Amino acid sequence: MAWELKRVEEQRMLLIEQYNSGEYSITELSERFCISRKTAYKWIGRHEKGEGLNDRSRRPHALCKHYKEDVRQKILKLKLEKLSWGPKKILGKLKRDYPRIEWPSVTWVNEYFKQHSLVDPRKFRRRVPATHPLEHANESNVVWALDFMGYVKALNGEKWEPLTITDCYSRYSLKCCHLMEKTGAQVWKACVEVFEEYGLPLRIRTDNGPPFGSVPYLSIL
Repeated sequence: MAWELKRVEEQRMLLIEQYNSGEYSITELSERFCISRKTAYKWIGRHEKGEGLNDRSRRPHALCKHYKEDVRQKILKLKLEKLSWGPKKILGKLKRDYPRIEWPSVTWVNEYFKQHSLVDPRKFRRRVPATHPLEHANESNVVWALDFMGYVKALNGEKWEPLTITDCYSRYSLKCCHLMEKTGAQVWKACVEVFEEYGLPLRIRTDNGPPFGSVPYLSIL
């Protein structure tokens, strides 16, 4: 069970002090601090050994399983040849080339690459900040919705993914057109045509998919 809502180290020290006082049994202390007897014995034992009362790191000190040097060298050699490949792709290639060898897991290989500084830090995508809260569509031309429909088949057999601009109140389709490229510039050009015909809405809603959630698209706005 969980400790009381105080600093955990303080609770553990209080447990040790009351245990050393000799006034309480382990059972009484377990009930008093809402922990199991096993947990009480663990912290008392650590304190007596001088190991401190802080939580220990759960991170392994080394890779759990050791593999032969030739296995490690094959993994490392292929990674150096294919620096853009990840551990999953590396293992897939090795398993096809050497099916009789017992290969480690993807996690093991990834940790092995980290030890040799062969893992690039994760690149975080730049997020588009929120602009304004959602507006209720209480009348026409207050909120419009922009989105790309699913693929439809044209008469010539081509697959199109039309851009739709809809008034959220009346559900009237203001525009439905096929764009040669799904870029911010192409979308904005279609929007301008609708603005010239119907005026400007108070809000425009889109999802965060391309190109609506991209920074270049918002820079146009």
